[in-house]
Amino acid sequence: MTGSGHQPQGIPISECGLDDFTLKLLQLSRVYFTAYAEGEAPDGKLAAAICKRDFGHRYSVEIAMSLLCVLGAMRESRKSTFKFNSTTCQKCRYRISDCERLLFLTIKASRDGNKSEAWVFAMMLCEGNDAMPLIKAVERLNHFMNKIKFEPKNISP
Repeated sequence: MTGSGHQPQGIPISECGLDDFTLKLLQLSRVYFTAYAEGEAPDGKLAAAICKRDFGHRYSVEIAMSLLCVLGAMRESRKSTFKFNSTTCQKCRYRISDCERLLFLTIKASRDGNKSEAWVFAMMLCEGNDAMPLIKAVERLNHFMNKIKFEPKNISP
């Protein structure tokens, strides 16, 4: 994984068609991406705080761990570097890289029940390698995301 190096990549986040749930996952994932890129363990306390803030207390641990499993499955399937935009760069944080976009379109398509679309995005993200572990991890993440879907009080504005 590699950060943008403060060079914005991709398109503005507002143009990618992701819903609020998925955008909140993007923010959380960038905590993990940064840790991987810097060769460190992800900051569990920061991830937990973001999850509790954005998804409520009830499923925050499950969502954080499930997203970590999604990223692990994706990392195992890809051969090339995953590029992401840094949250610390003011120009970069409002853009979504092509890699990030494929990942979060996979998650959104799966959650919306568009399995064929999710598979297409996952196959592109995994560069033609085995996407099944990624799809299974995404389905598990969405299992918890769907539990809070009907509890809007858990989502911060």
